[in-house]
Parts: sequence; C-alpha cells; structure tokens
Amino acid sequence: MLLVQSFGDRPSGDIQVKAIEKLNLLNIAEDGRFSGPVITAIVENQDDARIASTFLTDNLGNSTGGDIIIKTKSLNLINGGQISTRTFLAGQAGDIIIDASNELNVLDFSPEFPIFFSNISSATFSSGASGEVSISTDQLLVTNGGVIGSATFGPGSGGSVNILATDIRLAGILPFFLFPSSINAATFGPGDAGELTINANTLSLFDSSRIGTSTVGTGNAGTVNIDTSESIFISGSNPISPNPSLIDSSASITGPTFEDQLGALPVPLGNAGGLNISTKNLSVVDGALISVNNDGLGNAGNINLEADFLKLSSRGEISASTESGNGGNIRLQSELLSLDDSIISASAKGLGLGGNVAINSSLIVGIGESRISANAEQSVGGRIRIDTLSVFGENLTITATSDLGSQFDGQVEIDVEDRPVLVDQVEIQQPRTNTVKLACSPDSSSGQSSFSMQSSGGLAAQPRNFSQTLPIASKKAAEPQLSFSAPFIVDKESGKKVFLVEPSGFHRQSDGTRCLGYIGTENNAKAVTL
Repeated sequence: MLLVQSFGDRPSGDIQVKAIEKLNLLNIAEDGRFSGPVITAIVENQDDARIASTFLTDNLGNSTGGDIIIKTKSLNLINGGQISTRTFLAGQAGDIIIDASNELNVLDFSPEFPIFFSNISSATFSSGASGEVSISTDQLLVTNGGVIGSATFGPGSGGSVNILATDIRLAGILPFFLFPSSINAATFGPGDAGELTINANTLSLFDSSRIGTSTVGTGNAGTVNIDTSESIFISGSNPISPNPSLIDSSASITGPTFEDQLGALPVPLGNAGGLNISTKNLSVVDGALISVNNDGLGNAGNINLEADFLKLSSRGEISASTESGNGGNIRLQSELLSLDDSIISASAKGLGLGGNVAINSSLIVGIGESRISANAEQSVGGRIRIDTLSVFGENLTITATSDLGSQFDGQVEIDVEDRPVLVDQVEIQQPRTNTVKLACSPDSSSGQSSFSMQSSGGLAAQPRNFSQTLPIASKKAAEPQLSFSAPFIVDKESGKKVFLVEPSGFHRQSDGTRCLGYIGTENNAKAVTL
C-alpha cells in the first residue's frame, strides 16, 4: 500500500506516478489487508519505484486531501487493485487524474476475499466533498465487478466522474454480491451524488454491467451525460444477476443488508437524476434498459436521447417510472426508430402524474408486441406527442391512460406527414400466363378448343409483360388489309357484311366517350367501335 494522510489544517501531499510503459496494481495480501504484493513501475528517469497494490490518500482534517496523478501508456488494476481518495472530516478528498494513453483495465476481484474488487474511486464520509475522478485513455475495459466512480456517505457532495476515451467496454458482475461492473456516482446519505460525463467513440455494455448515478438516501442522484461519436450498444444480463445491462439514474430500495452496513434508508427520499445521451447508433437489446427510476417518495428524472438510428429489440426498454412522485419525461430525437418486442414508457404508480413522451423521428417502425405508453395508476395519465413522416406498425400500442378512469386519461397526439398504404404481397407460385392457358385448355376428349396469344397493336402480348401506352387517334389511320376469309357480322340496318378487324387505337365518339377499336374510314366506323 502507498498511503498519504493529512491531519488538521495543513494540506496533504500528492501521489504522482509517471510510468513510460506499464503500471500494474495487483491483488491484496492473504490476511485481507491492503498491502498486497509490490510491483515495479518504470518511471520517467528510468529509476525503479516499488509501489504497492493500493494507492490511497486520506483526509482526516479540514484542508484538501492529496491528489493521485498517474501518467502512463498502460494501467492495469487486477484482482482487487485500488486507487482511491477519501475524506472523513470537513476537508475535501483529493482528486484522481489518470492519463493512460493506450489502455486502462479495471479487472476482477480478489480470489481470496471477493469483497475486494478492483476500483478507482473517491468518497466522503462527512461534510467534506469527495474528489473528482478524471480519466483519459484510448481503450477502457471494466469487468467482473470492477468499479470507477465517486460516492458520498454523509452530507458532503459527491465528486464528478469524467471519462474521455476512444472505446469503452463494460461486462460482468462481482460474484456472491452480484455487484455490476460499473461506472457510477452514488449517494448513500444526505449529500447529493456527483455528475457522470462520458465522451467516447464507442460504448458497449454486456452481461449486467451498468453506467449510472443513484441515491438510496435523502440526497439526489446526479445527471448522466454521454456523448459518443459512433455507437452505444447495451445488451443482455448475467444468468445469476437480477438486473440487465443498463444506463440509468435511480433512487432504489436496497434491502436490510445495505441499510445495516451502509446506512441506506428503507425508502429513499431523494430524486433520481437525468440522462442526456447523444450518438449516431444506439442499440438496446436482449432485455437491456435505459432508465430513470424512483422507488421512493421523490420524482424520476428526465431522459433526453438523440440518435440517428435508435433500435430497441427483444425486450429492450427505455423507461421513466416512479412509485410515488411524478413520472419522468422522455424525449427522443432520431432519423429511424425501430421497436421489436420493446417498450418506451413514462409511468407513475402512486399519486404522481404520469410522465410525458415526445418522439421526433423521420420513420418509426414497430413490430411484435411493442408499446409506447405514458400511464398513471392513481393520477392523471401523461402526454404522448409523436412527430414523424411515416409510421409502420404491427400491433404497436400507444397509450396514455389512468386506472382512475377515462376522464383521467392523458393525451396522445400523432402528427404523421405521410400516411403510407400497406399492401399485403402474395407470392405467385407460377407465371400468370400459364394460369390463363390452363383456364382455356383444350378438352382432352374432343380437342376442339384452342387458345393463342398474339400481339395486338399496343396491347401486351402476355399478362406478365408491361402494357404499352395506346395512342389516342388524332388523324385517320391506314386502311386495314381485309380478305374474304376474315370474320364478319351482318349489320341489321343495312344488311351488309361488316368485317371484324384488329383494333388500332382509341376512337372518340360524338358524345365524348372513347372506345377501343379500328380507326378507319367513315364507312367502316360502325365496324371498329367496341
């Protein structure tokens, strides 16, 4: 362990490490103390520095605690490695500043003592504020219960967590305790949690991992701000975890264990924070969740989400819910919103008002049992406003209801500029020409029937061919070449033979109507109209 403590009013010293290539913090001692095996860090002046598996600064006074500053290419916290700043009195905890140009890995837990998990954190247990956590790296990986975050257990405010990376990946949980691998800012007491800000190219969460802020006390959860230039992918859950992978801000009921050990309230009184998410492509799949939730007496936060392509599938969900307070609002802005057996919901279970849902998307596609709702149980339902060019939906349900009755229902407004006509398409198993031929097939016994297909002027030769535009006559057409063997009828008025000829176009009659027939001389006029 490398420990720096400050007492009284004098400021603390800092821990600064500059490693050219790699810095590893490994494990803890077998007796459970934070004094595990030492490792060697190669510092800038090429001298060796022996550093324990824990970097820790404590503030036991009224001044500012020491900072921890690390600059390296690769930083690995493995099997319980820890970087932490803390304050126990009125002084502020130190900040944590890490610049790992290639990679930062926060991995796993101690095999001997699973409660000790790899983490980078700042915490306050009194009126002093916790420090800020700032990380800059290319590749960030957090797995198997690893944590990056800040926390407050007293009246002091939690510090902010700021991460700048190219690619961020989280996966897995801490076995036995089921804690998720996470990036978080939390409050367990009266102090407010800090804000969480992430800027990256890509962000991926798997296997019940979490990014979020939370409160289990009287303090309020902080705001989550995520901006990725390419994509966010949230998927699935660990088989032994009750929770899916999620991005959230919550006020949650924790249960007796946390109440006894961490001083959490049976019912949280603080408000959940908000979520602001911006990306090109966002996928929430396999039961994953984006949520603002309050299980206590406070309100839910709001969700503001902007994505060119937003996909929810296989029970993916975006929700804002409360037990007693007002439901949160959801605002979605996208070019394409795709729902497949998924939910967008702003709900209130108690006396609070239902939340509002506002969706502005060029195209909305809803398939399977998908739902958009702003419902309330004991109060007025919320409002749903959808602005789009087109909506395609099979069994897409949109509701803003109240269990108190229809007079307390909310409003649903859908502004669709283009209402598409959906046409069921049936695949034809054989050419239409063959079907016509079969309908006119010769009788096998007599063989007297016949069917022939012959092009007639502008008409298509076969049903599957495109019809050509038939001309409207503007001048006299050429006389047909008739033979005495041609079919004819006898005109009842004149008694003369009138030969039947192939039509050559449309004929406009004196009353203005048009008939298809032969357009020839005046003497042949009767013969050509059909």
